[in-house]
Amino acid sequence: MYARVSCPLEVTFVVSDCLFCRIVEGDVSTERVAESARALAFRDIEPKAPTHVLVIPKTHIANIHVAAPEHGLDIMSVMLLAQQVAQHEGLVERSAPQL
Repeated sequence: MYARVSCPLEVTFVVSDCLFCRIVEGDVSTERVAESARALAFRDIEPKAPTHVLVIPKTHIANIHVAAPEHGLDIMSVMLLAQQVAQHEGLVERSAPQL
């Protein structure tokens, strides 16, 4: 089941020779699992585990070393979408530890 999370912000910054940017643009076929305005989750084409989902920002961030404060919303969106996917895929225990 494909889930799309609505958000009023749209992101369009991509790099043409980046595989992940091409996936975001729809130029490379993938099985999309979930999507928000700033993040995309899709199944790995060569999974190494029974559930192998990649969650990426829609904005091109070459690597963690070039991430900057202005990427904060993109990084947060990746984390929140990963959380949603993990819950949907049954990878999260239902009972949270008591703090």
